[in-house]
Amino acid sequence: MDGRTVGSMLPQQPPAEIVLWLWEIRDPLTGRWRRTTYRMTEDNAVARHGQEARKVEWSREVRRVDPMGGTTGSFLSGLPPSPAALRHRATGALPPCPPPDPAA
Repeated sequence: MDGRTVGSMLPQQPPAEIVLWLWEIRDPLTGRWRRTTYRMTEDNAVARHGQEARKVEWSREVRRVDPMGGTTGSFLSGLPPSPAALRHRATGALPPCPPPDPAA
């Protein structure tokens, strides 16, 4: 070896950046606006919550993304809506509560 590390021999690419925001979304049950507890990109917010989602302007956060595939940020950023969320969005009905545990 000539003193170089394995990491230094890999092709180096500049880190990409993603811009994340907190969002205000309308609660489908009450009609009231609420703020998300996690940040999302604009594309993810529209895909998950529709066109009426609003950016919280002061909450902008820029994260660097590893060009080799991972991100240094939230693991929620690429997740699609759950099946229960899709059903709720389509019908407005909440999922049924689980039955009580008889052992409790």
